[in-house]
Amino acid sequence: GAATDPPTGDPPLGAAATTTFICTSCSGTFTSKNALFKHLKDPSSPCHVPSVSSSYSRPGKFLILYGYIPAPRGEGSVARSAVMAEAGAAGAGEPTGMVRGGETAARIVCDAAAADLPAEVRGEVVGRGGLLNRSHGNASRAQIAAQDAHAAAVTECVAVRLPAAPSGDDMAWTAAMNRRVAQAVPAEGGCIRVFGRAAVPKKFNAETDVTLYRTEYILPVDFLFGGRSTDSSPVEGMDYATFVNRTVPFESGWNPYGHGEEATDQEKRGGGHWAKHKKCRPEDVEKIIKYLYSLKKIFKKLTTNIEILDLGDKDAVMEKEFNKKKRDGRREKNDDKRSARKGRNNRKRSGGENDGKRPRRSDRDEKRCGGKLADGSGTEETATIDGATAGDAVVADTESAVAAAADAPPADPAMDRPATGKKVAHVLRRKRYHNFTPSVMAHEYLAFRRMDRMYHRETFLASKNPNDVDGDEGRPFLVISFTGDLFLTGQVQGVVGLLIAVATGVIHEDMLDCVFDEAYPHLVTAPFAPSTGICTGDVSYMTWEGKTDTALCPRPARRYSKGWNTDAVLSEVREWKRKVHRHAAREWFAEGSDPNGRLQSERSWREQVLCPWAERAREQLQEYRKWKVARTPKPAAEDVGSTGEMPPLGLIAQSLSLPPLASVDSGVPAVYARVLELLRAADGSKQWPSTTPKRRLVMVSNANAADGSKSLASAHLAAKKAAKKPRDSSASAYDRAEGQGGASGSFSVGYMPGASCELPRGNTLFPELTKAAFELERALCPNRAPSSTIAINRNAQFRPHTDSGAGSGQSTSLIVGLGTYVGGELFVEGKKEDIRYNAIEFDGWKQRHWTNPFIGERFSLVWFTPLGCEEMRGVDLFT
Repeated sequence: GAATDPPTGDPPLGAAATTTFICTSCSGTFTSKNALFKHLKDPSSPCHVPSVSSSYSRPGKFLILYGYIPAPRGEGSVARSAVMAEAGAAGAGEPTGMVRGGETAARIVCDAAAADLPAEVRGEVVGRGGLLNRSHGNASRAQIAAQDAHAAAVTECVAVRLPAAPSGDDMAWTAAMNRRVAQAVPAEGGCIRVFGRAAVPKKFNAETDVTLYRTEYILPVDFLFGGRSTDSSPVEGMDYATFVNRTVPFESGWNPYGHGEEATDQEKRGGGHWAKHKKCRPEDVEKIIKYLYSLKKIFKKLTTNIEILDLGDKDAVMEKEFNKKKRDGRREKNDDKRSARKGRNNRKRSGGENDGKRPRRSDRDEKRCGGKLADGSGTEETATIDGATAGDAVVADTESAVAAAADAPPADPAMDRPATGKKVAHVLRRKRYHNFTPSVMAHEYLAFRRMDRMYHRETFLASKNPNDVDGDEGRPFLVISFTGDLFLTGQVQGVVGLLIAVATGVIHEDMLDCVFDEAYPHLVTAPFAPSTGICTGDVSYMTWEGKTDTALCPRPARRYSKGWNTDAVLSEVREWKRKVHRHAAREWFAEGSDPNGRLQSERSWREQVLCPWAERAREQLQEYRKWKVARTPKPAAEDVGSTGEMPPLGLIAQSLSLPPLASVDSGVPAVYARVLELLRAADGSKQWPSTTPKRRLVMVSNANAADGSKSLASAHLAAKKAAKKPRDSSASAYDRAEGQGGASGSFSVGYMPGASCELPRGNTLFPELTKAAFELERALCPNRAPSSTIAINRNAQFRPHTDSGAGSGQSTSLIVGLGTYVGGELFVEGKKEDIRYNAIEFDGWKQRHWTNPFIGERFSLVWFTPLGCEEMRGVDLFT
C-alpha cells in the first residue's frame, strides 16, 4: 500500500485536505490504513497477504493468574532479614530462567505466552516499553513500594495482550503454558504454576486497579516461645517441647478457639489432630489456645480501625474535609488524564453556572447523600460538613489535624449544637507505617497506609522430610494473614517482628503506641523479621469484577458467570497454596536445629537482631513516655493561668530530663567565635529569610500565637498546604519558635543547582556570614573537598528525614552546632551524635537523621554539594 499526497493548491472553502491509501496490487483506494489492512487480510480478496492474516488475530487484553516459588537462597536467615527491594534480574553466572522473585516470574510467564505467536508480534504481549503490568509491580509507584525480595506467591496476576484461543479452550491453553514454563525454569531454579487467564477491558491496569492486597507470613511457632531470655516461656509452667507438641493445627476457615461441636468438625477435616492433642493433656492445649488468642489484641493495635468522628469537633471535621478534598482532587486529575488519552472530552455538561465543566465532586457527593449524614439524619448543611458516608476510608493525620484558621470555612450552626445532640460518623483511620519501612518518613504521604486486617489464618504441620506431604507430623507453623491497600517494602517484616517482641514480652505493649504516634518527632524502627516467611497472596479487583461480571480473584464467588471461581481452579489454587507453605517451612528448616530442637534460624535472629534492638527500644520507650507526659495539656483548674492547651516545645524539652541551661559552658571556641557573632547579628537584623514550605514539612515547629495557630498539628498542616502553593505562602521567618532560643528558621547560601547555578538570596543579605561560614569548613576539615552550599538553621528541630529536593545526591554532608543550648543532638539512623562545637560527617541523602529536643539558643551549619554544582566552590564567591 502507498499513501498519496493531497492535491496541490488550497482546497475549496470549507473542505479539508484528505489522504488516500492505494493498494499497489489492485490499485484500489482506501480512506484509512484500517480499511487498507482489512482489504489485505480478507482471504477472499485477490490481494490477500498470508503474513498479515495469519492465525494471529487482533490481540485482546488478558489477565493471567499464576503462582511461583523462588529458587533456594544460600544466605542465612539473619542476612535475609535485611529489608531490600527485589532486583528482578538474574545474578551473574547463573542459568537463565531462574525464579528470583515476582519480576523474573512474570517475565517467564509472558515469554511463555508469546512463544506460539508470530515473531513480529511477540513484542506486543507485554506492551509499551517492555514494562510488566503485574499486580505486585511498582512501575507507577516509588521503589519503596516494590515487592519484598525472594517472596513466594500463592497467586499473582500479570496483564498481557494475546489473541483469543482458536477454539476457546482456555484449559488447553493453561496446560500448554504450564508445559512451557516447566521447560523454561531449570532444576532447582524455582517453580511456576499457571492457573488460567481472563479477558479484561483495554483500560484495565493490573497494578493500579488493585483495591486490596493480601500477604501471608509463615511463622514457625518457635518465634512465639521465649522472651528476654531464649528459654523463658510465655505460657506459665510450660517448656519448649510441650509448647511445640501441644500447639493445635487447624485449617483456614475454622475457629480453633471454640469448643464442643467445632472440635468434632476439625477432627473430621484435619485428620484427627485436634483429638490427638486433646486426649493428651487438655489443660496444656487450653493454655496454648489462650496464649494464641491473646495475640488478637496485638493484631488490632497493628492495624487500622474504625473510629467515631464527632461532628461537633471542628478540628476533626476540618481535618476530614481537607483529606477528602485531597483524595477527590487526585481522582479528578486521574479522570482528566484518562480523557486526554482518549482524545475526547468525557466531561458531562451540567448546565447553569457550571455549563461546559464537570460538576464539582463535592456537589455530586451532596446530591448523592441527599442532604443526610452518615447515620441517615441531619440537614443538608451538616451532610456537606461530613463530606463522606460512613463507609468512606479517610486519611486522618493527627499532625495535620486542622487547617489554618484563615483558610477555615464559615462555621456551621450544626457544629455548635449542645453535647447531648452531637452527631457522629464512623471513619476508617489510616496509620503511619514509617517505622516499618527502611526509608519512608513520617511526613510523607506514602507512609499513610490502610492495613484492614491481620489475623491467625491457620496452623499447619511440616517436617524436614519432603515426603511428608500431608503434614501429619512435624513442627507447627502459623499462617498470619494481612490485608491492606498497599504494602511497602519491609512493612510485613516489621509488623511481624514487633508482634514477636510484644507477644514474648521482650518489649512492653506501650511500644505499639510509640511507633504509631504521629506527633512523636523521633524514629523508632521495628525489628524486621526474616523475609523467609513472606508469601504473596491474592489481590482484589472489586471495581472491575462488577463491571465485567468476572471473578478476578480465585474464590467461590458464584455471583459471577466467568472467571476464576470454578471448582477446578479453586482446587488447583488450594493445592498450590499447600506447596508454597511447605516450601516456606523447608526454608526455615534449611539452617538446622540446635541441640534442644529449636530452629537455628529463630535462635540466630533473636540473638543478632531482636535482642540488640530491644536494648535500644527500651530506652526509646522510656523517652517516649516522658515526652508523652510532658506534652499532655493540663486542665485549667490544675494550674492558674493554664488554658488546657499544648505546652510550648521549650517546656516539653525541659520535662525530658535535660540538664539545666545554666550547666552549659557558655564559652565559644575561637574557631567558631566569628561565625556565631555573625549568626546572632543576622538573627537580630530581622532580615532572616523565611523557610521554604517543603523544608518546613520536616521541621517540628510551634507557631506563635500571633498567627492564630498553636498546635503542632495545625502548623504541620499549614506547611503542607504552603508546599503545594508556595506563592500563596507569606509566613514570616519569625512566626515559628522551637526550643527557647527564639524564632526558628532555615535558609541556604552559596550555590544552588539549576540551569546556571543561581545564587540564593542569603548571599546578598549576609555576605560576611556566608564568607565566614565557608572559611569555617576549611578550618574544621582541611582535607575535605570545599562544598558549594550551606544550610543555615536557627533553633530548628527536624523530624526524621533524608535530604531531598533539587540537586540531591551528594555523598556526605558536614554538620556542626553553635550556641548555648542543652539537648539538640543529631540522630543518624538512631545513633546519637553531639554536634555542639563538634563537626561530624554523614550521608544526609541516604541516612535518616533528626534533631533531639533542646533548650536554649541553637544554630547549626550543614555543608554539602548538590548534584549540578560539583564544579562550584562556595569559598570562591569571595576570592
